[in-house]
Amino acid sequence: MADDLICANRICLLDEHTANRIAAGEVVERPASVVKELVENSIDAGATAITVTLEEGGKDLIKITDNGCGMTRDDAVMSLQRHATSKIRSADDLDAIATLGFRGEALPSIASVSVMEVVSRHESDINGVRLEIEAGTIINLESVGAPQGTSISVRKLFFNTPARLKFLKTSQTELSHITDLIGRFAIAYPSIYFRLVHGSREVLTSSATGNPLNSITQVLGKDVAKQLAPISFETPAMRISGFVSNPSLTRINRNEQILFVNGRPIKSRTVTHAVDQAYRGVLQPGRYPVAIVFVDVVPELVDVNVHPTKAEVKFSSEHEVHSAVYKAVNSALMQGAAAPTISDHPRRPAQPLHLTPDELRPQQPSLLPSAEVNMDAFREALARRREEALSAEDKEDPFVWQKGEGVPVEESPVPEAESETPRTVALRSVKVIGQARNTYIIAQCD
Repeated sequence: MADDLICANRICLLDEHTANRIAAGEVVERPASVVKELVENSIDAGATAITVTLEEGGKDLIKITDNGCGMTRDDAVMSLQRHATSKIRSADDLDAIATLGFRGEALPSIASVSVMEVVSRHESDINGVRLEIEAGTIINLESVGAPQGTSISVRKLFFNTPARLKFLKTSQTELSHITDLIGRFAIAYPSIYFRLVHGSREVLTSSATGNPLNSITQVLGKDVAKQLAPISFETPAMRISGFVSNPSLTRINRNEQILFVNGRPIKSRTVTHAVDQAYRGVLQPGRYPVAIVFVDVVPELVDVNVHPTKAEVKFSSEHEVHSAVYKAVNSALMQGAAAPTISDHPRRPAQPLHLTPDELRPQQPSLLPSAEVNMDAFREALARRREEALSAEDKEDPFVWQKGEGVPVEESPVPEAESETPRTVALRSVKVIGQARNTYIIAQCD
């Protein structure tokens, strides 16, 4: 009878397990998604040291260990329920979110598609708690001795979702996504010690000095860090800070444009467009600067609940953010704060073009009927063009950057141009057709 009743109703309430599997499809895309959610929880818990341990790029094991405030026994059990969170209490809190996590979906979603172990001890408890969860179901719960903080191990990711498991990339590819993610967190939180271990190899560590430039050096390398200039701009509602590269340091894509809003790594067309506009006319098309931009804005003026993985945000005033980022980057570029002198080629002195009479070279049969050429007009046009070129050289070249007082860089001396003998061009029957781009004279000759 019960089965008949269920079949008769076309709309029914999904069970908790099915709902978690559906939510996992949005929140958990790959091993890096698991790392992101768990590291954000560690940061929200006040951790000052976070270790990420991986096996096979996170496909076999992801283990996050922190020294945060930890969870009590009851909180640890409750954390596996959907929409159970310590971050918000009501819908009003969504208008001023100051934490990285807030939905209460991460742990139950991850647990529903993996075999998970949670070990945690709250700072006020003597003993810790250990939970074993398989496909979202708690199969063991016990008290254990544990240090303050939380350790979460995720094994056999997507073991019960073969379609998702099939589309995972190689271990090296998955590791590269996680390495990039941890690097971004290390830059955003320079006071937190991050350590990434893959198998028995230490992939990345941060020094936790509190200086973001030190973290940038460890993540992007010393050669990049020494060519970065600081940016800064502030309004009553927001503060822009970070670093941008001088125009000699560019990339073919935006992979090294790292953006944060209130400490959250994000992607923002508004911010990237502002950076592009500041470099407009400075870089060649298809080249992009290295940029690390922090946007700290009043929480009420930004909505972080607009994307399933919280990778995007929406500002209440996109124009104001765009303007602030543009001014911060443009100011640094105009000051040339860390920009060395750059020049693609050494400037060579203009060589005069000497015209010679026809008698200087042997006469050859003409393929075209001879045309009368006004040589006086032709010489006058060349002389005028030469004067324009010389006057243009006296003007300041807007694309040559002078070194400022930023991070010192090494400069290679530009070799002196070899002297060239004046070129000699013999003209016979020439017919001037016109002029191109106010630079070239188009002529027809035999």
